[in-house]
Amino acid sequence: MWPSDSWGRACLSLSLFLCACSAGSGVEQPNVPDNDGFATQGRVTADGPQDAALTDAGPIHDTGQGPVALDVAEWSEEADTPLAPADTETLPSDAPSEGFGDMNEPSCPDCGTPCDDDSECFSGWCVEGPDGDICTKTCEADCPPGMSCQGVNTGASEITYICVPEHIYYCRPCTSQSECTPPLLDTSPHRCLEHSGGAGSFCATACSTTADCPAGGVCMVVDVAGESLQLCQPADEVCSCNAAAISVGATTTCSVSGGFGVCEGQRSCTPEGLSECDALEVAVETCNGLDDDCDGATDEAFPLLGEPCDGEDEDICITGEWTCHGGELICNEWNGPTPEICNGADDDCDGSIDEGFEQVGMPCDGPDEDACEEGQWVCLDGDISCDDLSATTLETCNGLDDDCDSNTDEAFAESGLPCDGEDPDQCTDGVTLCVEGALFCQDASDGLAETCNDQDDDCDGKIDENFTDKGEACDGSDADLCADGIWACSEGLLACNDDAETQSDLCNDIDDDCDGAVDEGWSNKGAPCDGPDSDECLDGQYVCNGTSLICSDDATASVETCNNIDDDCDGQTDEGLSQPCTSACGEGFEICAGGNWIDCTAPSALTCTDYGSCQSVPLCGGTCPNPPSEVCDLQDNDCDGATDEGYLGDSSFGLDFVDAWSDMLPFMGSYPGDTNGAVYGKLLPLGDIDWFTIEATEDLSDWCVTDGQDEAIKATLVLNAPGGSVNYQMCACWSSNSSLCAKSEQTCVVSNGGANATINLNADMNCGSEDVVYLDVQVSPAIALLDYGCDNWSVSWSVDE
Repeated sequence: MWPSDSWGRACLSLSLFLCACSAGSGVEQPNVPDNDGFATQGRVTADGPQDAALTDAGPIHDTGQGPVALDVAEWSEEADTPLAPADTETLPSDAPSEGFGDMNEPSCPDCGTPCDDDSECFSGWCVEGPDGDICTKTCEADCPPGMSCQGVNTGASEITYICVPEHIYYCRPCTSQSECTPPLLDTSPHRCLEHSGGAGSFCATACSTTADCPAGGVCMVVDVAGESLQLCQPADEVCSCNAAAISVGATTTCSVSGGFGVCEGQRSCTPEGLSECDALEVAVETCNGLDDDCDGATDEAFPLLGEPCDGEDEDICITGEWTCHGGELICNEWNGPTPEICNGADDDCDGSIDEGFEQVGMPCDGPDEDACEEGQWVCLDGDISCDDLSATTLETCNGLDDDCDSNTDEAFAESGLPCDGEDPDQCTDGVTLCVEGALFCQDASDGLAETCNDQDDDCDGKIDENFTDKGEACDGSDADLCADGIWACSEGLLACNDDAETQSDLCNDIDDDCDGAVDEGWSNKGAPCDGPDSDECLDGQYVCNGTSLICSDDATASVETCNNIDDDCDGQTDEGLSQPCTSACGEGFEICAGGNWIDCTAPSALTCTDYGSCQSVPLCGGTCPNPPSEVCDLQDNDCDGATDEGYLGDSSFGLDFVDAWSDMLPFMGSYPGDTNGAVYGKLLPLGDIDWFTIEATEDLSDWCVTDGQDEAIKATLVLNAPGGSVNYQMCACWSSNSSLCAKSEQTCVVSNGGANATINLNADMNCGSEDVVYLDVQVSPAIALLDYGCDNWSVSWSVDE
C-alpha cells in the first residue's frame, strides 16, 4: 500500500515523553502508538501515561488489532530524556524479515512487519513485499539488503524516498511493462520479457551481478527494444509464483505449437502455483466453426460450406445449404420438401409437370344444379378445379332424364297421379300423363250419379244430399215416447231405425222416457251432504250423476284459516297453519295461534357502526363489518374515539416528535456510548416539524499542543426521505446545554424526490476539558404548509472524534 499524500511529522516536546529527531538525516520519526494500537500525533492517550509503564516494559504485541506497537518506555528510560537509537530493542522474533537484511535497526523498529495500511507503520509507509504488504522506512541512500532507495510521487512538491523491495516482481507473469513497475514509481528498471517455447512473458528485475538475483536467477545482458539492460532471469527459464503474484492472480499469454499452427492461451498464478497453458491442442481441422489447427482460418478444409444443396427430402430442388454439424459437413434443408401443385409448373424439380393430377382435361360436372358432365378438369390456384360454365340443364315433362340424375320427369310430381276430367262429377277417376312436355288428365268416364247409400257417389263432398230427411229423429214401435231412432238409408230407401229398448227414467235431470216428468223416484235429490274432500263440512248436496244420486261437493275443501274458527269442521281451530314472512333482512316463516300470526323466523337487523359517520345503523348479515385501518388524515377512521393512532409513534416514544426546538428535545443517542444509530419518524399532515437531539461527551481530551485547539467532535447525518415529487429538508447544528447552535452554525440540506441528503458537521471542543455538546436535528417539509400525509423518514447518524 502507498500513502495518498506526503506525511509531515513534528518533533514535539512533552512533559511525559520526547520524540527524537535524527540531526541532519532528513528522516522523519514515527508516531508513538497509544495503547489501542493507533499512532498518536503529538497527543497523550485519554488515560495519560502511567509511571509503571515507563520503567522496563518490553515490546507490546497488538494481537490481531494492527502492527507491532512499542510502549513509550522503549523510547526513553526517563520521561524527559530521549532514548539513543543504539539502546532500542529489536522487533519480536515472529516479525518477518527474511530477504531484507537486518530490518530491525533502530531507525526502523517495525520494518518488515506485515501491515494493512500506512497507519499501522511507525514510518507511515506500508509497501508491497514478496509475501504481502510490510512496513518500510524513508531513506536517503542506505537500505537493507534486497531493497533500494526509490523516489515515489505522492503529489507533493518534493519527491519522498523510501526503501522498496527490489525483486518482488521477479518471475511474475505479465503482459505489459506496467505490470512490472511498483505503484507510484514513475519509471522502473524492470522489464516484461517473453520466454522461449511459448511459456509466456515474465518480469525480469534489474541487477548488476548474479549475486543480486534471487536464488536460481542469473544476471544476464538483454537487448530490450534496442536498449542493453542487465536483468535477472531464471537459469532454466522456469518461473514460479510468489505470494504477491498469487494474491493478484498475475496472468501471461502462452501458446502451444503443433504440425498445423500455433494456438494461444493463458496461464496465471493460483494458490496451487503457476498454471499450465490453457491453449487448445493443435488438431486437424474439423467442420465445427473453430480454428482447430490454429492457422488463422476456420473450417477451410470444407470449401462447400455455405453453398446451396438438396437435402434428403422428397423433392430434388436445391433449397438447402451445406453446414457443419457434429464435426461433419451436412446439407441443412430447413424448408422441407417442395410438393407438386396443380399450376402448370415443375414444383418439385423432377422434370415432370403437375404429376399426381391425372384428371386434368377429363370431363366433369361443375357446381350447377344438374348432374351432367358438361365441364372439364383444369388447374386453378395450385389445385384441380372443374371448369363448367354451362347453365343448369332443367328437367322437362317428356319421359327423359334431362338433368342426368338417373330420374325421369322427377320435377313433375303429379305425373301418374289420379285426376278428374271434364265430366259432370268431381271424382278423380282419371290419370295425369306427360303429353308434349305438359301435364294432361286422361278421364274416360261420363260422370257418376248420387244414390242413398251413405257414399259420395258424385265426389262433390256431399253424401246422399238428395235425401233431406236422412238423419232426422224418429220414434219406432217401442213402449216409450222417445224419438230415439233416425231416418237412414236402407237398400236405397229411407227407414226409421228405432231398434232400442224402451227407455226408463234415470236420475239425470232428464225426462228419459219422454213422459214429461224428470227424475221421478229420487226423493233425496238436493239434500245436504259431505263429499270426498279433505274437510268434514256438509257443504255439498245430493245430485243426479246420470244413473243415481251422488254427493256433489266441489272438491274444494274448506281450508283452515287464521281466524280462531274451525273452518274445516274437524273439531280443531287454526291447526298447522304457517306462512312466509319477511323482515328488512330477509325471509322466514310464522305460525297461527288464537287467530294471530306469531314467531316470524325472518332474520333481524344487527346494530352496527357506520364507519363513514361513526353512527349506529341497522345492518343485515351474520356479523357487523370490521373497523377499517386507521389512516393518517386527522380523522377517527375506525370510530374508536382516537385519531390517527399508530401514526404518532416516531422512534420509541409513542408520540410525535416536538414541533419546535427546546432544551427538552428527546435524546436519540449518547456518544461515546453510542457512536452511530438511526432515527425513524413520520411527518404528519398540515406542516408537521420533527426535532430530536444526539448528546455527545468528549471522549479523547488532549493537551491542545499542536494547534491550540482540542480535537473536534465530528458528526455525519444522512436523511432518507420518501420518493416521488415530495421534497424534505433536514437542518442541524451543535448546541450547548442551553443555547441552540452555540457550537456550530446551522446547516440545511434538501432531499429531492427521495434522494439521500447528507450533512457533515463539526463541534469545536475546549482544550483540557471534557465538553458536552448536543447535535440538534430538524426534519420538515421543504414547503411547510404541504400536507405530507404521515410519510416515513429516517436519519442515520454517526459521531466520532
